[in-house]
Amino acid sequence: MKKQLAFLCLLPAAQLFAQSSDSTFTITGRITGKTPPVKVFLDMNRKMDSSVVKNGTFSFNGKIKESPAMAYLLFDYTGNDSRDYSKPRDFQGFYIESGKLNIVSRDSAKNATMTGSKAQADYAQLQVITRPIDAKLEQLRRENSALPEAQREDGAEQERFVKKYMALQAEKDAASIKFVAAHPATGIATRILSDALMNDADPYIVEKAFNGLSAPLKESPAGKRLAKSIETGKRTAVGAIAPDFAQADTSGKEVRLSSLRGKYLLIDFWASWCGPCRAENPNVVKAFEQYKDKGFMILGVSLDSKKENWLSAIATDQLNWLQVSDLKSWGNEVARLYGVSGIPQNFLLDPQGKIVAKNLRGDALVNKLKEIL
Repeated sequence: MKKQLAFLCLLPAAQLFAQSSDSTFTITGRITGKTPPVKVFLDMNRKMDSSVVKNGTFSFNGKIKESPAMAYLLFDYTGNDSRDYSKPRDFQGFYIESGKLNIVSRDSAKNATMTGSKAQADYAQLQVITRPIDAKLEQLRRENSALPEAQREDGAEQERFVKKYMALQAEKDAASIKFVAAHPATGIATRILSDALMNDADPYIVEKAFNGLSAPLKESPAGKRLAKSIETGKRTAVGAIAPDFAQADTSGKEVRLSSLRGKYLLIDFWASWCGPCRAENPNVVKAFEQYKDKGFMILGVSLDSKKENWLSAIATDQLNWLQVSDLKSWGNEVARLYGVSGIPQNFLLDPQGKIVAKNLRGDALVNKLKEIL
């Protein structure tokens, strides 16, 4: 199966950042140096609005249920489907706030600047800090994409790529958390810390930054959600005893996690519809076949909603180990318990149920099992 460049199938942003009370915004924009027609799209929480550029100007009006909110501005010069992610896209993310905002660009969304939003001004400061790391991440992606498919799908190459990528992501998250510590009243603080948690930042370090936030931020809906996410992160950190759960297997029989103690166990979150999961499955199969007789087992937790698709993927990918699901997709109760916001994701437990490693990709799982078994 062709290796997917994306690492994860991610929980939709609208679910990650649930909203509450409404406020209004107005965006007035100007673009120079482009010959009409130009159409501008505003994508916020997967809801798309559009505006045609006339005499070099465009505008948007809307409501925000929680301010500030991340939105994406996209310029379309060709009339191509704005949702076609296979085509090159000219876009940039901005933090939208209630009130009057102004966007100006000489030629593209990527070169656009926004005024009128304090959150966006703070974000621009953060981008100055993280831009060199983003450049390294992009270069790593390009290098990986340029490899022949067979080499790119090799387990050792995948492990190398993931290690480098995650090291750079950890560097970026550390810089972002440091920024929050220096700007504890910034409106983007909770989003930055939430993103760091999703990237597997140490929940105790995130908690320290959260504790330094201004009281209004901590008491906001986003702040309260972040506090819960931090507690979930601590509950599923390396060194913690994995939270117990029970869910039905493919035949409807309940399987309880605590009943599986006595061997090293991988809890593997995946789904039939998740391309990166299906691309990773051969590596998991390889580890299982190599170590199943040496004290290793797997419990798959599927975020499927249709049983027939789930069972078909199990058979096609030859996942010959225990599988459970409540068929609630992203509402899967175990995924919620473990704070899973992207798949594939896994947790390796020792025979006593303690989490000893997380998110082992490529040959990393085989190498970890070789180390401990």
